[in-house]
Amino acid sequence: MSESEKSFKSTELYDLLETCTNDELTPIVEALTKSGASTLRVSRTFERHSPDHYQYTDQIGDEIYRLSFVALGRGDGERAAYERIVAGLCKKLGIAAAKEVDAAEANLLNLFSKRTLLSVPIQDQQSAVDDARTAASAAVGGFWTSDAWPPLASCILQIGYLRDKLTADGRITGRSLSEPTLADPAALSEGENALTISTESGSPVLTLATLQASEGDNWRDVRNDRSSSDLLTPILKAAQPLLSAERLLSSGNYARITLPPGADLVFSDKFNSFIGVARGADNKFATILLDPVNLASIATPAVLLTFATAMAEQKKLEEINRKLTEIKLAVERVAMFQTDERRSVLTGSIRYFQQIAEAVLTGEYSDEVLHVIEQHEAALIKLQEHIAKDIGVQVEAIRALKDEAWFSSGKFAQTIQDHQKLLEALYRDVMLCIRARACGWQLLHAYPGRERRKESRLNDINAALDRFAPIGDLTAAMDRLMREKIQGISAATTKLPLLQSEQGFCKRLADEAQQIRTDLRDVERLTTRREQPISMDLRLENGEIVASRML
Repeated sequence: MSESEKSFKSTELYDLLETCTNDELTPIVEALTKSGASTLRVSRTFERHSPDHYQYTDQIGDEIYRLSFVALGRGDGERAAYERIVAGLCKKLGIAAAKEVDAAEANLLNLFSKRTLLSVPIQDQQSAVDDARTAASAAVGGFWTSDAWPPLASCILQIGYLRDKLTADGRITGRSLSEPTLADPAALSEGENALTISTESGSPVLTLATLQASEGDNWRDVRNDRSSSDLLTPILKAAQPLLSAERLLSSGNYARITLPPGADLVFSDKFNSFIGVARGADNKFATILLDPVNLASIATPAVLLTFATAMAEQKKLEEINRKLTEIKLAVERVAMFQTDERRSVLTGSIRYFQQIAEAVLTGEYSDEVLHVIEQHEAALIKLQEHIAKDIGVQVEAIRALKDEAWFSSGKFAQTIQDHQKLLEALYRDVMLCIRARACGWQLLHAYPGRERRKESRLNDINAALDRFAPIGDLTAAMDRLMREKIQGISAATTKLPLLQSEQGFCKRLADEAQQIRTDLRDVERLTTRREQPISMDLRLENGEIVASRML
């Protein structure tokens, strides 16, 4: 027995089962109790507690392991690691087992699914998994095979589905959880070397904090940009003497400025100054008055409001420039079959949006610029519809494919792969088009008024995302048809890579659609009431700001 199996006392499967609801456990229980190979249905525990399956999850896990002893032919009396059971099923089906158990489970589920689960509404996903489980059970059954294999295969596919569902819900950790993120920028300013400028009631307006070091890229040189430094430098110089005991800005050449979410900028008439709250080295708070003489440059709410607005506008400008640059780079990598006309529509829109973004987002609202933005929107909609027609043509071409018309399954598989590449390129182009439309909407959103036009445009962009996302009718139908053709290939080793490619395509498409929706929501949050802090890092030389970056 391997060292991993010696140390593996197999609580992982039991822990997963304990996390499930009765409804989630029901498919596993039914697979076991409907099989003559399982003894669960005649157990006292099942008779006493069913259908409250949560009461006997240990017995469910025990039965899965007992079936694995029979199916794998183990006679050593030792319980196999769950990874070995999944690998055994992969071997039984003639496919290589992935190194990680969740990836192996995903491959098994993918191998027998008629639809990519991303293209299935949440309420219908269990039904789709049930179909895959039935197909997997049939594939491992037969006269010359153990009766333990069909219920075991059904359980393994359900467990794989539940693992992904539970991680997506945050009930267990795993591959579907988001990567760890940095702490809230506002929290980074709560150390010893921090100054918070607050309203009379104590609501924070602005936070200054030193940084020991500042890693990463995206720094912007502001030595020749007086619009930023003229606002920031007086604030830093005015605040520094007040915190000399805390050595503000003396421990390094970096500082962080944070605007808390939703802060009202109110000057205290009672004290004729802003109220500053500083945390000292003894970890105690002290309230001080910021002398209007020292803070002459920021002694009015209007100036602070201007500064806050400038930071918000800088954040929006950097965000849209980042998005436009990403789209531009993606367009440069488009497939060679793309027409010059299609390429020119995308690149022309992107270059124009980049050209006028700074002016629009800093308050220059020209009617002629708005007119050109609208012209690009019309061109992008036209391009979007052209690509949609091309997708329809490719779908019909797939529908016409006949396996028997080819000399070998290998040639048929290659033809399917070629169609997959063409469709993925088309979908990439249409998502670039929608991203460009979203950037145009962001510029439109900066203009005052025109609320109905903004709302209508936003609704149309979201409708386009719904249409081309995996769960949309167009893409879901394409996925079903593609999988139907792939499932016609007999060799599992040939069709699994095609199914993995199809699943990966749907995952990338879903991620792209979600990112566009997130960007659209972020625009509304930035231009209405801020729900998240806005933070800026500053690099200083001899007390002067030389570079900045938005976080």
